Amino acid sequence: MLRALMIALTLCLALASTARAETLAEIVASNSDAIRKPSRQSIGPVIDALVASGDPMAAPFLQAWEGKALGQRKSDGAFFLLAADAEGFALTALDAALPERPRRPISPS
Repeated sequence: MLRALMIALTLCLALASTARAETLAEIVASNSDAIRKPSRQSIGPVIDALVASGDPMAAPFLQAWEGKALGQRKSDGAFFLLAADAEGFALTALDAALPERPRRPISPS
């Protein structure tokens, strides 16, 4: 009995150590519709997941979204942080800067 308990505990610890929180990119990709067209009822769990992820880009992402400085590329649905520049917008991807322009900024509800 004790041996079975120890084996079960070891398996649980092994599974827990391989489990990881979702990254910002994963959360955004799986919730793109809710981010693009948020509602008061649907967006709470997305914001909670972003905060719980611990991803260092989560806070800048939420700030950009709140400030209507979040855009989405039409061709592949990728989200970008927008910063106004002389040519329109400078885009910052969730992992790098890219030179393309989104169709329009996305605003929170």
